[in-house]
Amino acid sequence: MPKTVLLVDDDTRFRKLMVPALEAKGLRVVEAAFLREAERAMAAAAPDLLIVDGLLPDGDGASWIDRLPRAQKSVPIVFISAFFRSLKDYTYLTKTVGVTLVLHKPLRPAVFADQITGLFKQNGEEAERLEAVAAELQGELQGALANLVAEYAAELPAKLDELTQALRAAQGLAPHRLPGRLTAARALAHKLAGTAGSYGFLEVSQHCSTVEQRVMGLFDSGRSPRQTELPELLAEVELARNSLQTAPRQHERLQETAGALVEAIVARPVANAPGTHPPPAPAAQPRAEQPPHEPVERQVRLLVVDEDPAFLEYLRQLGRTLDLQIITATTPTEAVERAVRHQPELALINVVLQGESSFSLAHDLRTLPGLDGMPLAFIADDGQVMNRVAAAHAGGSLFLTKPLDEPAFALAAQKLASLSEVEKPRVLILDQDGAQAAETSRLLQEAGMVVATLDDPLRILDRLEELRPDLILLEVVLPGLSGFDVCRIVRQAAQWQDLPMLFMAESGEPESRVAAFQAGGDDYLVKPILREELLARVRMRLERARLLRDRAYRDPLTGVLLRRAFLESAAARLAECRRHHRNLSVALLDCDDFRALNEKHGQLAGDKVLAGLGTLLQTRFRAEDVRGRWAGEEFAICATNQDGEQLRKIVERLLQELVATEFAGDGGEPFRASFSGGVASHPADGDTLDSLIQAADKRLRAAKGAGRSRVIANQVS
Repeated sequence: MPKTVLLVDDDTRFRKLMVPALEAKGLRVVEAAFLREAERAMAAAAPDLLIVDGLLPDGDGASWIDRLPRAQKSVPIVFISAFFRSLKDYTYLTKTVGVTLVLHKPLRPAVFADQITGLFKQNGEEAERLEAVAAELQGELQGALANLVAEYAAELPAKLDELTQALRAAQGLAPHRLPGRLTAARALAHKLAGTAGSYGFLEVSQHCSTVEQRVMGLFDSGRSPRQTELPELLAEVELARNSLQTAPRQHERLQETAGALVEAIVARPVANAPGTHPPPAPAAQPRAEQPPHEPVERQVRLLVVDEDPAFLEYLRQLGRTLDLQIITATTPTEAVERAVRHQPELALINVVLQGESSFSLAHDLRTLPGLDGMPLAFIADDGQVMNRVAAAHAGGSLFLTKPLDEPAFALAAQKLASLSEVEKPRVLILDQDGAQAAETSRLLQEAGMVVATLDDPLRILDRLEELRPDLILLEVVLPGLSGFDVCRIVRQAAQWQDLPMLFMAESGEPESRVAAFQAGGDDYLVKPILREELLARVRMRLERARLLRDRAYRDPLTGVLLRRAFLESAAARLAECRRHHRNLSVALLDCDDFRALNEKHGQLAGDKVLAGLGTLLQTRFRAEDVRGRWAGEEFAICATNQDGEQLRKIVERLLQELVATEFAGDGGEPFRASFSGGVASHPADGDTLDSLIQAADKRLRAAKGAGRSRVIANQVS
């Protein structure tokens, strides 16, 4: 027995376009143009699904749905709006009114049919029956669509004339008589905005949508239109009329693609519905030993550099217990070679390596391509203060001592792994098909990305704040609202306007692609997606986004963060330290006699000093430390879990390294440079970032006054 759908919309042309698409899916469609007709149809037909337009001649669609008896609201309900709504509106419609899905006009038949059929729980036999029905109707549907497009194109000029007349009838009327006239104009614009776009006349749809929203703005504000406002609305309609000059060519194109549109409707199985067989996954085929809905956790690669073979074997055994891939090396040369080959995410280095410096090795490892942000840990037979300071200066996030038992090693590996997650790109997958989302997640995780999934589009903004992803992959067909509307909601928020968003869809028709880009999408992938193509597109978008962020947040000369980005990151670190009652320290550095240095050795010489100090700041601190260019020749450092004295010693080693570096002036003459620094710590010197920076700046000035080339962390009176 076919499922019955009740479609309530007073726009005859919209119904004529959508009904064949639904019938091609094997659905029985009952039509109604008024709410009173819908009530009679509800009683007579007992539909399995209800589709209601938001604005009808005898009432508001949302209010009517809200008043339905509970028994009638037990079926899926689709609400169609001709204008974009906010997330608050969507939440009200779905949570309060009881709507299952909100769609936004204009709608393309293929996408619309997919959204509707996806709401039914169908078994495999039912899906096969619907595919057979669709195949039988293919030829008939193609001719019907071509005829509908031709008929609508011929009717459009008269419909625009009708809207023009409705607006002109409101000119010169007294304010109290305007609402009646403008209500008629709004209803006409509403129909045109939704249906013209659905038939492919996108410019007409956009201009009529502008008319509708501006008239609605008058109603919402309760004011009378300005003297020029009605002429402006008439001009908008005239722009819509002018766009029809290209209609013959557009009409021909739509006729030519009618066959492809039918293919899009009938070729796709009824998928993504609860209880149906999932469509082919976009990623690799599931591994035989794991069900497709269980993502595989990729082993973390840890490079261990130590001269003791027994210790290395002991860690290899622990690694197998803790599901870590241990890569071992006994010399710095071997460590670099294995790091290039295996690309580890973490490294553990013994402080004492015979004849060579472990701290130089740390620098060499973090200058390798792809390993610049790799978290490091150092291990030694004892915990001498100088070794700890040198380890922190070399970028060590942890310092361990032997003997190392399993709990201590597990805790250290977990800490380092959590730091490495910060540097990995984060991807959010929005998909109602759990098995497919898990398979896509598996592929991206194996490529070194942090992946989270979401099946409720109404939670998108909350999930963005929690995860702060670098990219979103989202389905076009989603529960509650379409992927296009999700994209529009995300783009409304200023902080997410540059976030890459990639659509995944069953349909490859041009109109769906255009709709995705108009909604603010960055790319459009048609299923089934080759795993290599998916990875290439995701990586390309992530890399471009990273480059844009670097341009916006990083100083091009020194490579460290700009002042604003530094403040944002440091504030986040301080908030976390306050929550967990941990230390945090801030240092301000200022290059000594920088103006005199420029005058003596040339402007380019000064840039060389700044670039050199920037390189040291990038390679001599931990992955979690924040480093930025404060202003001109001033730099700033924010270090968590370190008190002022610890950070002072690390900065002093940085000063010694800079002083030992020889630079060349514009004339080739050698010279050296230094800096002065001031350090402040939380909670001793303050509880806010401003107070810490002020205290550090005061000590910086004290270091300058005491003769320069020094770092002060103690209280200055």
